[in-house]
Amino acid sequence: MGRPKKHDSPAAKQAAYRQRKKQKRNTQNVTKTKITNPALRYHGGKFRMAPWIIKHFPEHTCYVEPFCGAASVLLRKPPSAYEVINDLNSDVVNFFDVLRDRTGELARAIELTPFSREMQLRAYEKAEDNLERVLRLYIRVWQSYGPSEGVYNTGWRYQIDNSRGGSKIVDEWSRLDNLYAVAARLKNVMIEHDDALNVIPRFDSSTTLFYVDPPYPHETRGRWSGIAYVGEMSNDDHRKLAEVLRGVKGMVALSGYECDLYQELYPDWKRLEKSVTTNGNGQAVESLWLSPRCTAIEELPLWKVRV
Repeated sequence: MGRPKKHDSPAAKQAAYRQRKKQKRNTQNVTKTKITNPALRYHGGKFRMAPWIIKHFPEHTCYVEPFCGAASVLLRKPPSAYEVINDLNSDVVNFFDVLRDRTGELARAIELTPFSREMQLRAYEKAEDNLERVLRLYIRVWQSYGPSEGVYNTGWRYQIDNSRGGSKIVDEWSRLDNLYAVAARLKNVMIEHDDALNVIPRFDSSTTLFYVDPPYPHETRGRWSGIAYVGEMSNDDHRKLAEVLRGVKGMVALSGYECDLYQELYPDWKRLEKSVTTNGNGQAVESLWLSPRCTAIEELPLWKVRV
C-alpha cells in the first residue's frame, strides 16, 4: 500500500487512518461477501439469468468471454483454471483494470460522489485520468435511466416510490461491499482489449469454453434498436463471427434472440429457451445455442454440470 501521506492536522490524520482501516476491513472480508449485484448496469446484461446459463456449461479448463460487457456470467460462475474477459469498449476494460488494481481508491471516489442529476450530466464529459474515467462510466451506468453502456445520455435515473419491490436506486449506488467482492473475483482473470475475432483463436483449445454474448442483431431488439454499444455489429459481422465460432476446437455457448439470421448461421446447434423480464418489465424469450462440441460432451457418461 505504500507509506501513508502526510497530513496537516490531527483531524486529517485521524480521517486518513479511519479510511485505511475501513479499506483493510473491506479487503479482508471480500472472500466472505457474495456478489449480489452486477458490476455495471449494462444493456443486455445477464446477471439475473446467469445461473440458468451456467448450468448448461460443460466441463472446461479455460473460460473466455470475447464480448464480456459487464462480465456478469463470469462473476456468478465458479472460477476456472484460466479465465479471460475481453471487450472492444476501452472504458469497460479500464473499469475492470482499475476495479481490480485500485479497489480502495475507486470505492472511496464513489462513496464521495452524490446521486445527483448534475453529476450524471457531467459524467458524459471526457476525462484523461484512468480513475476519473472509471468513476464517470460508473456514474453513467448506475445513475442513468437506460443501461446503454454509457454511449449516449438516456436521462437521469430517479425514483419516487418503491411499490414494486426491489432495491431503492440510491441503495444500489452505495453498495460498496459488492465492488470489493467483484474485485476479488477478478483477481486471476486476464483482461483483454481487442476485436473478438482476434481473441477467440488466441485462446482456442479443446478444453476452452467460449461464452459468446455479442450485440444482438438489430432486427431482434425492439425499442433499443439503435446504437447501444461501442462495437455494434452488422449482419455481415455476425456472419464473420459465426464462421470463426464454427471453426474452433473448443466449446461455444452463444446468447441471443431467435431470428432468421441465427437460424441460417447455427442450424445444427442445440437451442435452449428461457422467458425473462426485460428492463421495462416486459417479457422476452432468451435463447442459448450450444455448439456440437458442447452437446457431444454433454452426452458422455461422466459429463457433469458446473454450477
